[in-house]
Amino acid sequence: MVQLVYFSAIAMCLLGATTVVSYRSGRRLDSTVRKYGAATTLSAAGMFLAYAGMTTIQFFFEQTGLPLLLMELSRFIGYTLMWAGIVYVVAAISGASRRLSLALFVAIAGQLWMTFLAWKTAFVPQQVVLISPLLLLGGGYLLYGPVAAAAKKRSERRLTVFNKLKHIMLLGWFGQVATVVVHPSTLGLTTVFTDWVTIMYVELLIVSAFVSVVYSNAVMFDQIPGSGTEGTDTKDAERMADRTGSPRAQR
Repeated sequence: MVQLVYFSAIAMCLLGATTVVSYRSGRRLDSTVRKYGAATTLSAAGMFLAYAGMTTIQFFFEQTGLPLLLMELSRFIGYTLMWAGIVYVVAAISGASRRLSLALFVAIAGQLWMTFLAWKTAFVPQQVVLISPLLLLGGGYLLYGPVAAAAKKRSERRLTVFNKLKHIMLLGWFGQVATVVVHPSTLGLTTVFTDWVTIMYVELLIVSAFVSVVYSNAVMFDQIPGSGTEGTDTKDAERMADRTGSPRAQR
């Protein structure tokens, strides 16, 4: 459909602009915390590259057979990169363990790739798409349970930012899962055009909201252990700093 090419091109440009803004903002971070800027940029760049690939295929080829498969593959690879960057930053802010962070990412990526395999291969039955949202419940439990519990042990600043990002993550992931369930290849409750525009909106919202929250609160990266700074980390340390002055002044 010609209209989809135009919508994809618009999304590609918006995601490209977001990637550039994220990269430039990340370069302004202290070198000790620049890795979090790189992960944030990865989340935007992953979706930008996905849309660049999909737009190119839509422009030059019919959306059937191999071209359609490559379009979907581009999108799901973009999803993987986007969620990898988001989970990395959220885990760092919350102070969650590597095991928890990995489990959360596996829940998200597992649901995505189960959907892809069910749609595009004969090895996974279509019905799997309808039960894959159960992984959303598991991921939601991890995010609002153990990961949130870890964040509550950190400073008020880090906890506030984490709370914003966890809502963005859950709403974005729910939006993706919902569009999968009503997709023409699943329950068939929407048209291809409606589903495409809806998921495009969800993806733009996830990336733009994530990048905006991260860089508008970038100062809290100084509180993460290993950042090379002397910011407070736990709530107790923050209260002590409030009573006695900054940690730097205590040296």
